[in-house]
Parts: sequence; C-alpha cells; structure tokens
Amino acid sequence: MPSLSLPEIEVAEEREARFLITCRGPLPGVGHLLAGLLRAMADDYGTLALLEHEGRSCDGDRLRVTLVDTAFSEGRRFVLGAGGAAPLLAVRHP
Repeated sequence: MPSLSLPEIEVAEEREARFLITCRGPLPGVGHLLAGLLRAMADDYGTLALLEHEGRSCDGDRLRVTLVDTAFSEGRRFVLGAGGAAPLLAVRHP
C-alpha cells in the first residue's frame, strides 16, 4: 500500500519499567490508536501496564507507559490464519 503513511514512533526509557512514547503522524487520533494497540498487546502477553495518553503537542502524541508486572497472568495463544485452515503461525506467550 504505497499511499499509506505510517506514523513515526519514538520510545525513550525514562527509568526502569517506565517509557515515554512519542507518536508523530498525519492522522488525528493516532496516539489513541497506538494506546489501544499497546493495551491489547499487554493483555495478550499477560502484562499489567499503565498507559496514559498525555495529549498532543507540537512533537506529536505523547504516551507514558509503566510496566507494573510482566508476569501478571498467563499469555494467550496467538494463531495467524483463517478459521478452519491450518495456522500459518501459532505462538504461546510465556
């Protein structure tokens, strides 16, 4: 998809288990979309994380992520493939 313009994402570690993510892109609300994706990934991997959307500035959308517990629950099984077909990729998260 040559016309798709993906956002630029910058991740900076502020201290152990705390990160600041800056997301720059032409789409309004891209920071909220990224926050939703990160929440879903944390849930899938069994990680307890706090995500705060700090708003949009001239630098882009800013998200603050704090990892509270990386082994909060068992991760979910992930299967990439169509329903009924043999999976192309199957992963069990630790």
